[in-house]
Amino acid sequence: ANVNLADLDYAQGYYGSALRRYYQARDRMMEDNLDDPTLLAELKLCIANCLVKLNRGQEASILADEAVKLYRQFGIQMTTGKALREYATTLAASGRVKAALAALDEAWLCLKQGRFDSFAFATKLQRAELLLKLEYFDEAFSQAHLVKGYFEAQGMAAYTVRASLVIVDALIGKAQQVEQQEAFLQEALLLCKQAASLAHHHNLQEEAYRSHYLLGR
Repeated sequence: ANVNLADLDYAQGYYGSALRRYYQARDRMMEDNLDDPTLLAELKLCIANCLVKLNRGQEASILADEAVKLYRQFGIQMTTGKALREYATTLAASGRVKAALAALDEAWLCLKQGRFDSFAFATKLQRAELLLKLEYFDEAFSQAHLVKGYFEAQGMAAYTVRASLVIVDALIGKAQQVEQQEAFLQEALLLCKQAASLAHHHNLQEEAYRSHYLLGR
């Protein structure tokens, strides 16, 4: 019950309250000597996600690392891959972007080998988003363009918009590095307007805000 309440708090953006409930659930687990490594690993990831939202990336990365080690013991590619993706998020939040990229590479292998294609391509998109932080604009553009095609074919609108916005961001970055900027910026402008329209159509608020921010740039 505490976990369910925490999930609701997290979904509504009440991260402090969610964190408190997740901690209570973990403490109750230990008090009752409940031997459930899977649940413990899941709770560690949930707590780590809250800590990221509260700008406590270093603490979050330690917990997420512990969760990944627990999942590796079970040898289940799906859960290990998803845990590695969350671990990468915590690493990026603590400023360790290159370490986050390494975690995503491992996650990609786990998910691709297990034939969890949608999760594998989502991992590639997450990787492209991190490449922007390192200003690897060409590589970010190529990876986002690749996954965008997959998401469009699968009808996955939210991921399609995210991939489009990575491409736009990469095009803006590329434009800043060359003298002939107009071609890059015109392509970015057209794609960003399409992404904004798709985001509004599907009520993707965060993506809609980001698309308008990029239009401003």
